[in-house]
Amino acid sequence: MKRRNRTDRDRSPARRGRIWRRVILGVVLVASLVTVAVSVRQLLDLEERKEVADAATVTAGREEAELTAEAADLEALIVQLDDATTQLLATADGIDTAVADVVHLRAKVTTLTAEVKAARIDRDARQQKINVLLACRRTLDAAIDQLSGGHQAAMGASGVLDEGRATCQAAMEQVQGGTGAVHPYDFADPTALLVGDTYYAYATQGPGGAIQVLSSKDLRTWSVRTRALANRPAWARPGPIWAPSVHHIGGRYVLYYATRSNVSGQQCLSTAVSGNPSGPFFDDTTVPLICQDDLGGSIDPDIYLDEFGFAHITWKSEDETVGRTSRLWTQALTADGRAVNGLPRELLSAEDGWEQKTIENPAMVHLDGQWVLFYSGGKWNTDGYAVGYALCDGAVGPCHRTADARLHGSSGGAVGPGGADVFRTRGGRMAVVYAAWDRGKVGNPNGRRLHVGTVSFHDGAVHWRDL
Repeated sequence: MKRRNRTDRDRSPARRGRIWRRVILGVVLVASLVTVAVSVRQLLDLEERKEVADAATVTAGREEAELTAEAADLEALIVQLDDATTQLLATADGIDTAVADVVHLRAKVTTLTAEVKAARIDRDARQQKINVLLACRRTLDAAIDQLSGGHQAAMGASGVLDEGRATCQAAMEQVQGGTGAVHPYDFADPTALLVGDTYYAYATQGPGGAIQVLSSKDLRTWSVRTRALANRPAWARPGPIWAPSVHHIGGRYVLYYATRSNVSGQQCLSTAVSGNPSGPFFDDTTVPLICQDDLGGSIDPDIYLDEFGFAHITWKSEDETVGRTSRLWTQALTADGRAVNGLPRELLSAEDGWEQKTIENPAMVHLDGQWVLFYSGGKWNTDGYAVGYALCDGAVGPCHRTADARLHGSSGGAVGPGGADVFRTRGGRMAVVYAAWDRGKVGNPNGRRLHVGTVSFHDGAVHWRDL
């Protein structure tokens, strides 16, 4: 048989098929290398990946056109491509490694992207907290400006405080955590009164003016009202107004409070009247209602009704200021609530060690069939200040401590609670308002904030629960 020469063999169909397959394989491998190179460049340069991708698309299109146009010339390069194919196959392991590196890099980029996103969210959250604090500060600055005689807004200081109340409440909770306080501003020696479907709360002079007033429908959200006391009587010297109590007596609302006498310089009790529970209250008295000069003065008035419906006033004599121990008293009031009847009766004196010779803020209440005298004991500006109670034989005493008279002390975010006042809610429960320092913020110049709880009497003892 005649042997065909190399040229004939090269031109056989089978050989051509093999050649074309190698050509196609070479083209595919070349295109694959181009794609891998483009992908690597995209992943290594994330900030410009769109521009790179667009450029790669244009390049690939141009190369495809060039390859198509040069297809006729590829036959002459078959031998060379065959050698190149062998070399490319030998480098397949290297390509697999490169792909694995790219996958790893992509995972790392995904993780970093998530971290950056989380950092941005955290930054935005911190900025929101800062904005809340700054908004509350603007509210307080505006109120200070009003109180100091600066620019006078139509709403006044109380209006400014009310407008910013929610923001400042959020700011205090943000800074102090969950203290249980229901009002953001200083509100010491509180007392509460239910009129219709509205609760009114009154407190010692503070940000809301001389005798602060709040109102609420649910005991949790409170609005700031205009200050209650419109004037100071002529017998009183300038200075703070203390420990108010408001009751509906004789067809009008009577405000009881403590202020210092021009004559003795000691605390004395006075009254003011209004046709509205939020005031303004006017004091037209010429002399104090009660002023125990020989006992260091009188403070912390509170009003209650006995079982026959007659009004009584209870208060504290400041004996500890003259070297003795303080005492709590009661005395009957006239029908209009603006004068006292008969003689005062002592209800309780400071005796327990935790009281440190000081008991104050008395509140007499008929609780679940038992007369109970609530009071505060200890140093008011310390974390040892607390609410105590005594059980009484009747509306005017005598009163006796139980084995554990200390009822409610520092707990959680509320420190040094005191000034408890008990009242009946719309639902018939007995509720209590009191003031407490925030955790870590005890004593001046910090303020005591308003808290609300419930009280009941059973099994021979008083039980307290915060809302």
